[in-house]
Amino acid sequence: MIWMMMMMMMMKKMMLMRIYNGGTFWEKTYLVHIVTKHLDTIFVAAGGQVSTTKLTKDREIWRVSTAAHTAVWWLQNSSKTFEALTTAVLEVK
Repeated sequence: MIWMMMMMMMMKKMMLMRIYNGGTFWEKTYLVHIVTKHLDTIFVAAGGQVSTTKLTKDREIWRVSTAAHTAVWWLQNSSKTFEALTTAVLEVK
């Protein structure tokens, strides 16, 4: 049981490192933008760039407000995807 939990933690760390180090296979092959949260930090990956935003307080319910803000910012600034998504996350924080 402990071994399985340790493996899951290692896999999660590996995934975060892949996102932080320039994206995954999907992001390089397809037009994918990633917004995810780990502990109290939100990661944004778009166009080979990555930003991290530390939340002022860890929020259990973060997906709906973050999705709404990123969608609106991205629609209004579609030519600057990375900047729009990062700004949206900063606004929600």
